[in-house]
Amino acid sequence: MVIIGADDRASWLASNSPRFNDAILRALGCATAPDTGHITVGGHGATSVPGVWACGNVVDSRAQVITAAGEASATATAITSWLLAIDIEAAVERADINRTESRS
Repeated sequence: MVIIGADDRASWLASNSPRFNDAILRALGCATAPDTGHITVGGHGATSVPGVWACGNVVDSRAQVITAAGEASATATAITSWLLAIDIEAAVERADINRTESRS
């Protein structure tokens, strides 16, 4: 039994080919695997679109809840690291600007 999409939370069907609620990922241009149609990800859930991550059943239809939760945890850690790197880069740029302005 599989659940079909977030909009059909109460609809359960017996199916060998479930549909995944990945429309937004596809609309954003995330690459898909030609053989399975799943969203492809690199290390820790990064998709082909910078700043977009995916995990769980849109990446692997065999992912059970516990596996998807573990992947989500690793993906969340990667997102946190990515955001921290952006913040550090912005802080360094601001510091460089302030240093240059104070010399003028």
